[in-house]
Amino acid sequence: MTEQRTSPPAFPHKQVSAGALFLNESSKILLVNPTYKPPWEIPGGMVEADEAPLAACQREVLEEIGLAVAPVTLLSVGYLRAHSNRGDSVRFIFWGGVLDAAAIAQIQLQATELSEYRFVTLAEAAALVRPSLHAQLGQCLTNLATNASGAIPNTYWEEV
Repeated sequence: MTEQRTSPPAFPHKQVSAGALFLNESSKILLVNPTYKPPWEIPGGMVEADEAPLAACQREVLEEIGLAVAPVTLLSVGYLRAHSNRGDSVRFIFWGGVLDAAAIAQIQLQATELSEYRFVTLAEAAALVRPSLHAQLGQCLTNLATNASGAIPNTYWEEV
């Protein structure tokens, strides 16, 4: 008699994105304007198969704005419920750091995906980004302010 194996149940799949929070020297948030969708975003994007969120953040920042930075501190993880044509997702936001005038001058937008960038206050961001991103950016800024000494604990871990 042949043993009959059954497949495990199908597990749900979530989309995962990763981005970086950058501030300028006036503590304004860097936002980018995608050409393929209406709301503004922070630099970042989708995590690919077999890619860690931190690696995706670094890759996407380099692709989108041309900066080779190494954000390592996780500021926030947000869960987003299913919306319109997308399923539910998880968004990682890493601390990219404060960009001085020289670093800002080095920004090169990926022309096929982004039309412009700007630095805005959290209040100004409310009119440009989705409410979920606005709330998560507020959480990130609170986390930064709470650890103003720059000693933000490293809360990110990944399996090697």
